[in-house]
Amino acid sequence: MEIWTGQLHHVQQLDRWASDARFYILATEALKRWKAAQASMKKVKRREAYAAIRRRTKMALVRQCLATWSNQASRVTAIDRQAAQIYESRLLMVGSNIFDTWRNRSLRLSELSQLATSMYRQRLLRHPLNTWVQRYRQQQALEQQAIAYYAEVIDSVAAGVLKNFNWQIFQIRRLQESAAALQKRNEEKHYRNMIRYWAQRTAARRPQVTQAQSVDHEDRQGLLFQSLRLPTARKSVRMLDQRVTFEEEGEDDNDDIVNLHGFKDGVTGRAEDWTAFDDDFDISNLVQPTDPNVPNSYPSEPYHQPNTPVPGYLRTPSKRTARAKARFKMSALASTTPAPMSGLKDMTALTPQVTPFERKLRAGYEGKPQLKLQAVTTGLWEGTQVTAYISGNALVILDGPKSILQTTYHDDTLSLEAVLLEEATGKIATCSTSAIYVYSPYRRDDFALKWSLQDTLTPPSSSEASNCLSWGSPGELLVGSSSSLTLYHTSTTPIQRVWSKALSSQANFALFSPCDASLIASCGRYDRLVKLWRRLSFETADFDFSYLPHPTTVTGVQWRNPKSAEQEQNRRSEGNGDVLYTICADGKVRVWTPGDAHGLEILQLWAEIDTVESLKPRNVPVGEGDNRRYAFVIDSRDFFAATASAMQQSADDETDQRALAHLKEVAKAGPEIVVVLDDRGNMSAWGLESVGCKARKRTDVFNITHVEGLRLGFGRPNKGVEDNARFHTFYKSGEDEGFAVLVHHFDGRIEWWQASIADLLDPGPRKDRLRLRTTWTGHSGPIKKVIRTANGRAVISRTEMHKSVVWTQRTTISETALARKSRVIMQEHIHRVLLLRDGDFVIFLHHESISLWDARRVMAVEVSRCRYRMEGKPLCLILVPETEAHHDSAYVATIGSNGKGMAWTVKLPSNAKQRQPSISDRTKEIDIEEFCTFDINPGDNLAFILPVDPAGSAPVISGFLDPFARDVAISYTNSGTVKSWTARVSREEAKIEWLLTSTIETGLNDLFLASGTSIRKAALVDSAKTTLTIWDTKSAQLEYEERFDGQGIIRDLDWASTPDNQSILAVGFPHRVLIYAQLRYDYLNAGPSWASIREIDIGHLTPHPIGDSVWLGNGDLVIGAGNQLFTQDKTVEVGERLVPDIRVGKSRKEKVDLFKIVQRLNGPLPVFHPQFLAQCILAGKLMLAQRILLEFFKVLKFYTEGDHLDPLLDIPLEDFTNNQERAQFETIARNEYTRTDEKNPVDCSLYYLALKRKAVLIGLWRMATWSREQGATLRLLSQNFNEARWKTAALKNAYALLGKRRFEYAAAFFLLAGNLQDAISILSNQMQDTQLAIAVARVYEGDSGPVLRRFLEERVLPQAAQDGDRWRATWAFWLLGNRSSAVRALVSPLHTLLSPPGSPGSSSLRAQSFLRDDPALAVLYKQLREKSLQTLRGAAMVQGAEEWGFVMRTVRLLGRMGCQVLALDLVRSWEFLTPPPPALPPLPTTEMLRQHHQLRQPAQQSPSALEGFDPRKMLRRRSSLVVADLPPPVSPRAQVQRTVSLLDEFETDGGGKEQDGKEKEKEEKSMGGEVKKEPPKAFKEPDANSLLDAFGF
Repeated sequence: MEIWTGQLHHVQQLDRWASDARFYILATEALKRWKAAQASMKKVKRREAYAAIRRRTKMALVRQCLATWSNQASRVTAIDRQAAQIYESRLLMVGSNIFDTWRNRSLRLSELSQLATSMYRQRLLRHPLNTWVQRYRQQQALEQQAIAYYAEVIDSVAAGVLKNFNWQIFQIRRLQESAAALQKRNEEKHYRNMIRYWAQRTAARRPQVTQAQSVDHEDRQGLLFQSLRLPTARKSVRMLDQRVTFEEEGEDDNDDIVNLHGFKDGVTGRAEDWTAFDDDFDISNLVQPTDPNVPNSYPSEPYHQPNTPVPGYLRTPSKRTARAKARFKMSALASTTPAPMSGLKDMTALTPQVTPFERKLRAGYEGKPQLKLQAVTTGLWEGTQVTAYISGNALVILDGPKSILQTTYHDDTLSLEAVLLEEATGKIATCSTSAIYVYSPYRRDDFALKWSLQDTLTPPSSSEASNCLSWGSPGELLVGSSSSLTLYHTSTTPIQRVWSKALSSQANFALFSPCDASLIASCGRYDRLVKLWRRLSFETADFDFSYLPHPTTVTGVQWRNPKSAEQEQNRRSEGNGDVLYTICADGKVRVWTPGDAHGLEILQLWAEIDTVESLKPRNVPVGEGDNRRYAFVIDSRDFFAATASAMQQSADDETDQRALAHLKEVAKAGPEIVVVLDDRGNMSAWGLESVGCKARKRTDVFNITHVEGLRLGFGRPNKGVEDNARFHTFYKSGEDEGFAVLVHHFDGRIEWWQASIADLLDPGPRKDRLRLRTTWTGHSGPIKKVIRTANGRAVISRTEMHKSVVWTQRTTISETALARKSRVIMQEHIHRVLLLRDGDFVIFLHHESISLWDARRVMAVEVSRCRYRMEGKPLCLILVPETEAHHDSAYVATIGSNGKGMAWTVKLPSNAKQRQPSISDRTKEIDIEEFCTFDINPGDNLAFILPVDPAGSAPVISGFLDPFARDVAISYTNSGTVKSWTARVSREEAKIEWLLTSTIETGLNDLFLASGTSIRKAALVDSAKTTLTIWDTKSAQLEYEERFDGQGIIRDLDWASTPDNQSILAVGFPHRVLIYAQLRYDYLNAGPSWASIREIDIGHLTPHPIGDSVWLGNGDLVIGAGNQLFTQDKTVEVGERLVPDIRVGKSRKEKVDLFKIVQRLNGPLPVFHPQFLAQCILAGKLMLAQRILLEFFKVLKFYTEGDHLDPLLDIPLEDFTNNQERAQFETIARNEYTRTDEKNPVDCSLYYLALKRKAVLIGLWRMATWSREQGATLRLLSQNFNEARWKTAALKNAYALLGKRRFEYAAAFFLLAGNLQDAISILSNQMQDTQLAIAVARVYEGDSGPVLRRFLEERVLPQAAQDGDRWRATWAFWLLGNRSSAVRALVSPLHTLLSPPGSPGSSSLRAQSFLRDDPALAVLYKQLREKSLQTLRGAAMVQGAEEWGFVMRTVRLLGRMGCQVLALDLVRSWEFLTPPPPALPPLPTTEMLRQHHQLRQPAQQSPSALEGFDPRKMLRRRSSLVVADLPPPVSPRAQVQRTVSLLDEFETDGGGKEQDGKEKEKEEKSMGGEVKKEPPKAFKEPDANSLLDAFGF
């Protein structure tokens, strides 16, 4: 019980304690909640109080603004009512005054009209009479002069006619004497030949006579080592009465008559049909009817030698022979020549017809000649001087120094060994080591001369290597090889081998004698014995031989060329027919003549000439030998023809007459001439008289001349086989006739020199004895690539065998041509090539290295090499342009397939040492080393990147790396995306910066070709190689598209540009090139923007496809095809379609320059063009269009075809560019003239002379009859003030007027004298009218004149800075073209913008006035700085503190003006530019803009610091071209709405701040940072003057 009681008490105690604890906890919690509620209530009451106060403050501010607005509106309304009253009263007063003035002037005008009518009638009567009298007197004077001049002309013409008549009589008499002597001689020769023929026939009938008896065969020309030829008509010298007489001979008697079936009749058959005694013979009996089914190139039956000896008298020429053959040739020429026979193997010569303009393409570089003794041949066939040479595996045939006929390639051989032309038949034989090719001539339907392959011969043994050729009797071909001599007959089909003889060594020479092919002279390599083979029978081809010994190695063998068959027959009858010249290594030329006909010696030594002793140079440098000698022979045939030509073309000059007199003395001896040369220009000529005469005299070898200064292209001695030269001489007839020398230099050149024979042999001093007509050189393998320099003055051509030639462009008086400068020979693979310094240096990019070569010498040498390693394949080699041209360095770069690239620095010698290469240059100043690496990030699927064609642009760029810089490279992807790139070299930071300038999505997948130009054009070829598209990369527009389905594939694209940056595109196909030019945009007719203006077809010249082509700087196009480089000049044959567009007459359309065509097709239109007139009408210039039509009508009234039409129709250019200003000035001039009743011309003189309308001013003075100054002023104004005398008179009058203080009139006379500077000085200084001075200067010389610029810089700008006139300063800078300073003048102190800068204390009190701070300057500044890149750069140069002060000053002004709302809008919408960083930064970030708006502005940027920075990045909104994102103008209604919206923003500003705080708190939480609560702030009453600070600033 006690335990229960105790526990009960304990439980009760616990209950009491629990109730007490509960009471305590509840009371404590209630007290805490009460205290929290009390604090919250206090905070709510405090916030409501703050909102109420702020609302009352805002309402007060708005109430004050509306009250001010109402007061201002009431004031403006009152002012408007007062102005209306004043306007009505003034209008009434002015109207009454004008009416009175009008009435007075009408009376005055009526009086003046009556006076003018009377004076005009008097003048009409007086003026015609005076004019009539003056014209009559002038007519009399002209008639007297004409009579006197007519008498003088008649006298001179009569004297000339009489002189010519006497000369003709003299020539006729000499010809009659020569004809009589020739007739007598021919008759005697007929008799002798008849008797000889009858004796031979009698002897032939005897039984003891065998067939081995000597046969008198028809004379044939053989082949000489030096190419000498037999013309069909030559002039020879007859020694009659010890005087030289030149006469025309007939055709050579060894020329057979070719019938229309193409084969030659036998000589015996011809002789039997036509003898010299048949007077009744008709040539028509010889010509058979033409059968079109029978080919004319080859005989239908094999040719057989006649078994019967040919009668000698039947081969005698006569004048009727020449007439008959000439008649036959004319008939053959008039007929249609059939095509070659179907059995021909080579049909490559069948090409389209050749136009006259295509022949201009032939002035090319036809390939490097082979270094062989018989690499060149020349001869006269059918009146055409044909020259052929071999180059690699190509046969090149030409008919002049710059006219190519045909090129034939032999694909089955690597190189040819020899070539030879047969003058009798025109056949050309060429050989390689394994085959002989025979070509026959034919004429196409357009009479173009071509050769087709007749047959191909193979040596009997594969071990025989053919290396020399010689033509013998008709159709006979002698081939010399490494082990034998072989004779072929080419007149049969197939060609037959008739004789062969083994040799102990390789034949170096094997030549038939040209007279009758009875002798062969052969010589082995390094042999000192010349073997003579004598023909024993023409039927069995049997030969015996003998030797001509020489002391050392024989280096040259040549037969004397015959004159004519008759003369050679006489020589042979006298025993001196065949003459052989040999040249030996001992420096002597030996002459061998026939010996005893029955003796063992076939030829015997007749004379020798020592070439070393013949030349003894006077000034020989110490240490240099003088043993290099060259010799060649001028045959009497060519010498006599050249002499006759020189005498016919003789001039009256004393020097020429002296040279002709010397030439006549030499010609009397009828010599053969041996010319000896050395490499220093010394020449000695020796005459050989009566060569072969058995009774030789000492005077038979005589010296003709010894001269200096004859340079034939001999340079420094070459090494090995290249130190050699061979000569070929001939007389070239035709338009450019003269004596010609072909020099085959064994360093890979053939030079054509030509001159008059009198000039060459003139013993007096002469500078230019020979003039270089052309040089044939080039490559010996197919050309793979042709690269040019940026200016197009040098190119380098490269073959597939990695052999290169550097060419430079040389300009002469007559033409511009390429000249070989240097050769580069290497065995290493060439990946890319780049030319520097006009071809002086060459850079080659290889697989793992890049090499630099010095090409200032004939043979280029490697001077430096740098190894590199790249991840991707190198795709290009680019010359990176610099901001300034550095003559001692250059930068080249390559870019790989992954977009990563590498650049090198190329150190070059200075220009002073450029032309003097030495070892020190190569070791010290010339080097190539790595510069930097870079990554352009081109994107995915990069297919190719290549340098753009410079298109004539300079290798420098501006200092800004922006889209306006010129392109450097172009890239394209497999998906058809084309990108263009520009680059800039930073020498200080050792890096190259790249910028993507444009991107074009073409939609063409897998492009085959792409080519870009630095003037923003790109040409693309699709994957099918048949579609051409031309794009404008600047605007990413497709300008042109053309498909060439079925016309061949496109292989090459090349760009060129005209001097005015018009683009030209060459599109290359396998055998032709199309030239495209830009056309004007034609939106009305939707015409194309490009057109093909020229087609260059080389298919008729070479069968080899075009390898590459490139433009030269002067507009010539170089085309590489095979071994050859063809150059096409810029003269274009214009089609009928382009004649109206380029404005040339049809009669002159064939002589139009390419640049001129492009300029007219895409250049400025003439003002009378319909499109120009239409645009004038659309632009609202109706009066200008009317004036153009009237002027055009006046011109057409007197226009005839061929007259020149001025594109501007003599309308001043200012009327188009500054038409409104000049029109306004003319209005002022008219108003000044009519300002007074008397209409004084003095008042408007300044204005009309500023307009340069002196004629109008003269007309006004003529009507001022009341003025006492009329007469003197008219006399003075009618003079020519371009003369110094009248300029001085005008200046004197001007200074006299200054003394009388007539300043405006004095300024007019200064303008009359052309002294604009003094005129505007008077207007600005004496008259204090700066505006008039500026207007006069702008009208007189335009806005860019030097006087106006000087006036603005020296007068307007300093005055504006002194007065603080920012408007005037901005306008002046803008007119000067300095737009950056124009923007800065609105904000920065004006004295800092002057040059030199002024001091701040120089400003006047006027500049400190509040009136100088106009709030509109802020609007102007905002508009100007976003107008262009230049203004943006100017705004970037403004300091941040200056711009902040400018904005605050404008805000205070607006507040003072009562426009607080506008001030509020200004501070909220003003945008500060983001300052440019010191280096090229990325685009501005949000943090940078936030810092900028917190007034952390940098210092002023210098112009050099802003170079390369795109100023558009300083704006929040960007544009690719011009930033012009100005807000639209705000209407009054919109201003009210703007005010209401601003009030709404003010009311919700607190909530916005709270929301911004919450967002910031969330952002910090998301970043993982700890959120720190700001301590509570006590309420503070805001100040009404600091409201702007509460709104963000």
